[in-house]
Amino acid sequence: MYCWRSCPLSSSSGRTYTPHVQRTSNLASKSTFRSKERIGHRKIEENGIQIPIRSFWGKPKRSVNTPILSELRNQNFSTMALQLQPQASMQPVIDPFARLNEKKYNARTGALSFTVMDDKFELQERSMPRADLLQDLRLQQRDLRLVDSMFGNPVPSLVVKEGAIVVAILHIKVVIQANRILFFNSQSPQIQEFIERLTAHLKCNPDNSIPFELKIFEALMLELTNTLETQLGIIKPGIEKHLSDLETNPEPDDLSGTTSLLLLRNRLNKFATDVDGVFAELHELWSSDEDMANMYLTTKKITGHRRRIDQHEEVELLVENYLRILEHVKADIQSLQQAIKTTDDHVNLHLDSIRNKIMRMSLLLSVATFSTTLASVTAAIFGMNLTSGMETSPNAFVGVTMAILAGNGVMFVAAYLYSKYKRIW
Repeated sequence: MYCWRSCPLSSSSGRTYTPHVQRTSNLASKSTFRSKERIGHRKIEENGIQIPIRSFWGKPKRSVNTPILSELRNQNFSTMALQLQPQASMQPVIDPFARLNEKKYNARTGALSFTVMDDKFELQERSMPRADLLQDLRLQQRDLRLVDSMFGNPVPSLVVKEGAIVVAILHIKVVIQANRILFFNSQSPQIQEFIERLTAHLKCNPDNSIPFELKIFEALMLELTNTLETQLGIIKPGIEKHLSDLETNPEPDDLSGTTSLLLLRNRLNKFATDVDGVFAELHELWSSDEDMANMYLTTKKITGHRRRIDQHEEVELLVENYLRILEHVKADIQSLQQAIKTTDDHVNLHLDSIRNKIMRMSLLLSVATFSTTLASVTAAIFGMNLTSGMETSPNAFVGVTMAILAGNGVMFVAAYLYSKYKRIW
């Protein structure tokens, strides 16, 4: 008769194992261990060998006889504890999702550093847990991801919320409120220069008739448009120079200019994508009367309610102004792209012309080869070891040679005239 006995097995990590062993004696202690919970398949490791305590079907193993199991049979199961020491060769198990889980955990609970500038134009470096920052700004987690550098550079986004305006466009990642602005990538030299220019501009133009959030928003739009215009000013001269060189000399000996033009073209396409993204976000804001009315955060803070949906004249005029600037930038980009396409077509036409000349030369050589082949056939016929009566004639060689050359010329002229007639040449 078999009964299942169990005893706690503790390891160095603090976990407790309860192996099942086979017991045929000490039936008095059967009721003591019957209530023990039966666990899954366990293994005892001894001398680097894993020994199963139970078979796959849950039946006791009859042939297991190891020093550890012998000790388990001879001692009281209720007081004996077996210390399982890990082997030195055992490597810790690495969770493949550990880094991803850590990143998600930090995204929810980790601290986020930022620079705050209040309505007195005073700067302050701060760090706050994300959960507290979300509660302070009254934003959702998806809104904070737009300005969080942990998630990389998202697509251009401009989100108007109940108490804040989230701007994540190009290098600018800020949250605007009624009395302060938060810069989330203030360590960037480009942002530090912008903060200095913004502070100097606001101090030199203290206009209290315009709400603080609209001053900041206009400064951000000015920074974005100036950045885009500066990048266009760098790309445009290089492209125009290379296009002019290709129009003058479509077959350059040095391909470095063509390679540079290819790099500039790829850069122009990426720049066009950035401009389209900024234009789309501003156009979407301009198309939404509700979002433009919600941008008056100061009015909402003072009165406790937002403006009517049709009271957004200042914001509408502001957005329209910068939309026109972006339209000019887009027009310049399209002009450059069209110039590149025109030059590309010109170069292709020139290369097609050269290719046609090469094909004509190849056709001329083919016709000449064909006529010469016919002459070779005539010479081969006379080269046979057969008597024809012309061997003794003193003028036969000259006559045959002249006939072969005349036939060769006639065939060449006929093939040439036929190709001209069919407009192949």
